[in-house]
Amino acid sequence: MFAERGYEHVGVTDVAREAEVAEQTVYNYFRPRSGWSLTARNRFRIADSLTYQAFPEADASALQATAVEIPVQVNGKVRFVVSVPAQADQAETERLLRANSQFAAATSGVVLERVIIVPGRIISLVTGAS
Repeated sequence: MFAERGYEHVGVTDVAREAEVAEQTVYNYFRPRSGWSLTARNRFRIADSLTYQAFPEADASALQATAVEIPVQVNGKVRFVVSVPAQADQAETERLLRANSQFAAATSGVVLERVIIVPGRIISLVTGAS
């Protein structure tokens, strides 16, 4: 049927009639109609089938992150996120953190006791009362 009329022109009713079963039987025992396309194309070796296409080549440059967003927590609670280059070391990350406007707001009126940086993962600020 598919080879004669093409996938687009064969309906569930046609398949049920050909198999001499009710339409609901077709739905009960076979995958949805959208899956029939691959089965029919594979069985009849239709050239434009996804099965016969070459697997795409991976682009390694697309896998390289240029920047990462690192959450910044103040006394254990995440307050904001800072964006830094993916290859930034601890000193560069701290420089970008201190230049961030949200850093100034989070540390105003308090004493900054420690800055703990896990490169590429998290920044933790420990503050004390002023």
